[in-house]
Amino acid sequence: MTLLTSSVPSFFGAKAGCDATCGNISIPYPFGMITPGGYGCSIDGAGIGYQLFCNTSFQPPELFLGTGSIETELRIKTIQAIICYNKFGNVTLDKSVAWSDISVSRFKFSYTKNVFFAIGCKSYASIYGPNLQDYSISCSSDCNSRESVMDGSCFGQGCCQSTIPKGLNRYEIGILNSTSKDISAIASFNPCSYGFIAEQNSYTFSASDILDGSNFISKGKDIPMVLDWAVGNKTCEEAEKDLTSFACQENSYCINSDNNPGYRCTCNNGYAGNPYLSPGCQDINECEAQSPCVGICTNTMGSYNCSCPKGSLGDGRKGGSGCFQNNQKFPVLKISLVLGYTSV
Repeated sequence: MTLLTSSVPSFFGAKAGCDATCGNISIPYPFGMITPGGYGCSIDGAGIGYQLFCNTSFQPPELFLGTGSIETELRIKTIQAIICYNKFGNVTLDKSVAWSDISVSRFKFSYTKNVFFAIGCKSYASIYGPNLQDYSISCSSDCNSRESVMDGSCFGQGCCQSTIPKGLNRYEIGILNSTSKDISAIASFNPCSYGFIAEQNSYTFSASDILDGSNFISKGKDIPMVLDWAVGNKTCEEAEKDLTSFACQENSYCINSDNNPGYRCTCNNGYAGNPYLSPGCQDINECEAQSPCVGICTNTMGSYNCSCPKGSLGDGRKGGSGCFQNNQKFPVLKISLVLGYTSV
């Protein structure tokens, strides 16, 4: 399985002595690249998928799971189901069934970040989850002319979308083969239909995706989908009972995963770093990093305090009351009384 991108804060680093990148992809602990000795750079006992392989025969190098920046998510290339027709409605490319299987790992396809898309005119696509009993969902899109297809719209005119279920680690996508009569009416401006799962925030439908020949076959390969991951197979409450194997280090807290067995670790507020690597998360100097005060800023462990110079009042905070002189607190309101006289 090829990894496409990762979401990694700059301070979320690799284990000491281990490669931190493969091409343009960051590799933070608990993930790690396979070393000549075979182990040591990824977390132990977390299951298959945390040992990564960098194939330098590609330019740029590509990262793979196992021998074949990440705080809460991991991205891989999407898989497309595709069917294309000529102007007579005859099939010219039939890849109408596509599937992906990550069940050997503990990863799951993120049900909060990914969406199932079907794009094309006269398109009817379905997704099946073999690991989820009797699960299937369908999506259909239609359009009778080029003008009816609009950029950014995915509500049935050239594009439709649907959520995916929780706990999905295998799926199959199928596109229904339309009749020649239906296709011949639209094949001149829409020769192909596609079905795929993708990260919702990484794909916005464009009319050119279906109106510009088969160009989307290439474009679609670079659209990512997100995997959820977690450490181990215990809940936070269970894992904390054995501190020798508990993954969360100092100044971090544990979060139960809602899509995978296991848990994740996150730095406490006011701290940053890799919560899986000793010595854990380190204090952020907010005074230097954020400049939150208009007065005097004093960094504390996990937080900071703002104060005002001697002789002035206020909370010293930007967006607060700031700092002001004592005679500015209650300004004097001057009132002039004008007396008028009238004569009769």
